[in-house]
Amino acid sequence: MSLFVVAYDKSAQRLIAFERLPSSQRPEADKRRSELEIENQDRVGEVEIVILEAPSKKVLLNTHSRYFRSAKELIRLMEVSTKIRMEAIVPKRTRKGGSRRDNAARTPPTWS
Repeated sequence: MSLFVVAYDKSAQRLIAFERLPSSQRPEADKRRSELEIENQDRVGEVEIVILEAPSKKVLLNTHSRYFRSAKELIRLMEVSTKIRMEAIVPKRTRKGGSRRDNAARTPPTWS
């Protein structure tokens, strides 16, 4: 596992700092986070400074993508994700006229 010290400027949507340390160096990561907090003390609420732990940078890019992608990219990814989920839960049409339930409801009963 590795520790990642990340400083992210929320208003500019960009990384200010990104440093990787072995997980055995937690005190150094805490120290670096504190230094970044002091450097950015005039921007409280605008800059997010965190220490994240992950097995690799690739995993971190997936689990905390908002630090590494622009807002436009994240919106596009959310739209794609939502579309995929909706396709999974909305039943497919069985005929031109609609679902089986719709067809059954439209067919008038026959009385003999």
